[in-house]
Amino acid sequence: MLLIVVAAYHSIKDLVKRRFQTQNITAAEKTLIYLSVLLILIYFFVPFTVGNGRYFNERFPWVILLIILPLLRIPETPFIRRFGSVLIGGIVGIFFIFNAIILNQQSSKVQKFLSGLDIDMPTGARIMMYKPRPPEWATVDILLHATSYYGILKGCVDIGNYEADTDLFPIRFNKTGSTARQKYQTIYKAKNINWENYPEIQYLLAWEIDNKEREVLNKHFHIIWEQDEFNIWQRNAL
Repeated sequence: MLLIVVAAYHSIKDLVKRRFQTQNITAAEKTLIYLSVLLILIYFFVPFTVGNGRYFNERFPWVILLIILPLLRIPETPFIRRFGSVLIGGIVGIFFIFNAIILNQQSSKVQKFLSGLDIDMPTGARIMMYKPRPPEWATVDILLHATSYYGILKGCVDIGNYEADTDLFPIRFNKTGSTARQKYQTIYKAKNINWENYPEIQYLLAWEIDNKEREVLNKHFHIIWEQDEFNIWQRNAL
């Protein structure tokens, strides 16, 4: 991020210098400048509730960064001319190694979560994720929609997929179906559900639940699969 800030500073300095001294700014550069300014204004003036809070304000800055990348200039100092390639290569290498480690960790979580795909579930079974705690540090929860893999591969219905109930997707649920897809009772707040009121939830895909949460689930479900932090619960009446 520091490198981007330094490059942006020198880019603005270079553009201002060329604008007032030589007028040598290309049409492509002008287009990118105007577009960047417009996107920055949109970012600051659009409310955080746009799109019902679907991470617009977290994702949009990366779009702006991609737009301004062609305008960035690295300062031509003796140090940069001598060690610039090594410096940039080192930064790229560090980020590559860091992201490879994170990707490996996150892939391992998904692999554990999908370990129950061999479990027999009847076609049309209604399943739901039970994940009481959000990620400790990651912005994106890699398991947020992993339950839908079971729905796709096993022919089940993920009734905890609240996003499928929004206007962004051309999906209409049966009015007599589950009422568990409510914003205060999905994913991280699933523990607020009174399971007696939702008999349509037949299977729970639970991740990192503690003993107290197990005691609550044991009243209505029993474990049919367990591996490390992941376990699958089936409703007792089935």
